Amino acid sequence: MKKKSFHDYQNEFFDLYLAGKIAEALKLIDEIEIACPDMAYRAKYWKACIHSLRNEKDMAIKALKELRDMGYWLSPEIIQRDRDLENIKEEPEYIEILNVFKQRQADAAKLSAPLKVELSPSGVSDKLPLIVALHWRMGNAEEFSIFWKDAVENGKARLLALQSSQQVGTGLFCWDNVKIAKKEVKEQVQEYLSIHSSMVSQLILGGASQGADLALELALEGELKPEKLVLVVPAFRDVDYIEELIKNNKNSFKIYIIAGGKDMLLKRAKTVKELLTENNISCMMNIYPDMGHTFPEDFNEVLLNILDE
Repeated sequence: MKKKSFHDYQNEFFDLYLAGKIAEALKLIDEIEIACPDMAYRAKYWKACIHSLRNEKDMAIKALKELRDMGYWLSPEIIQRDRDLENIKEEPEYIEILNVFKQRQADAAKLSAPLKVELSPSGVSDKLPLIVALHWRMGNAEEFSIFWKDAVENGKARLLALQSSQQVGTGLFCWDNVKIAKKEVKEQVQEYLSIHSSMVSQLILGGASQGADLALELALEGELKPEKLVLVVPAFRDVDYIEELIKNNKNSFKIYIIAGGKDMLLKRAKTVKELLTENNISCMMNIYPDMGHTFPEDFNEVLLNILDE
């Protein structure tokens, strides 16, 4: 039997959470902390949210304290917007913990810089497609590269997984400042191509959620020249702006949208797909009826098929 990955556990947790099965979700967190100790800090935050929802204030504060005492942090802005923690927001200890996180965020910002993960097939010197993968919000390049690396291991592509400099927690990054995000991605891709252009047959932009939105805007703006885009559960921030870009687009590429039927952002993805089709931009959309805001289980196969087209 295949060992569960943290991503598998995360999907299972949010399925239970969204279904209102709070007691089962809490039980699963205990299992996650044992099975994935390096991800225990994320589980601690989920535990705080669940206990707060159950109005178990002491247990919620205890989970946040454990997160703090492990040396981790999460953006106070994100925590304060989390309605699951509403029941503890007036607690003095909650405020003290947020102050610690605020200081840790400030310290991290002084050192934060864009990073990248580069993967190439072993012993292959032929020209191959380069996949540039942009992580989702509250992700990072190392974890995100796992979804794409099968293409590398099969000798079908090289991979450049990029990580934003905008840190929102321990090991968690976002592309919220779009101007900075686009500058970082453009510079890192151009740097890679200036060194390895002889090994790249075509450029493919890939991303999930916030990263998918960023990939599409970069392509439509002409900042990068991909031949294909692979957009997984895209979180399009500004459909009006995308529509304007689509109408003025002069570039040629194929777009593949992978969406979840249970994803709250599906409606926007469908709207963008229609706009692309109306303006004669090649776009194929695959909707997984029972999937939420995540990757499909057969993504490796889907990606390999896209590379073979």
